Formats: sequence, structure tokens, C-alpha cells
Amino acid sequence: MKRLIWSPTAQADLAAIDDQLYDEDPDFADRVAISSVRSARFLLDWPFAGSLVGDDGRRKWPIKRTPYILIYQPVDDAIHILRVYHERQDWGIEP
Repeated sequence: MKRLIWSPTAQADLAAIDDQLYDEDPDFADRVAISSVRSARFLLDWPFAGSLVGDDGRRKWPIKRTPYILIYQPVDDAIHILRVYHERQDWGIEP
């Protein structure tokens, strides 16, 4: 069975997004968090669903109904969530 691994950086990204959104709209902040987890879990069944980002195997996947994306990498028996970015952010930055 595949495992879902959130890097410390991705966890920090998601926490920062939650902190920012919570002040503006707590319900939306909750939806982003829930959708992030659901989108990541989807990748356990469909690890190559996202478009490639560069030539090192990293991929991107949208977080449904949000302006955020997951940068991830399928590796053997795991999906590594590397970063969580706003779609307008420069998400080509190294994780």
C-alpha cells in the first residue's frame, strides 16, 4: 500500500495558508485544508495524474475548488507532497 508523506515544508506551507485564510474566512480555510488532504489522497490511486514540473519527476496537482496546487513526487511506495503553492505563486522554486 502506498503511503502519503507530507514534507515539513509542505506542512508549513499549509499551516501558513490556513493562518492567512482563517482571519479572512474561516469556512474557506477549512475547505482548503480538507480539499488538500482529499487531493493528496487521490494521488495515492493516481500517482501520475499531475503534469510534470521539470525533469526530476516532480508533478503538480490542483487542490479542487481552491486556487492552490500540490507539488508532489511519486516514489516507490509513497507519494511525497513537497510544497503547497497558490497557483499564481512562483511554484517552480526548489522545495
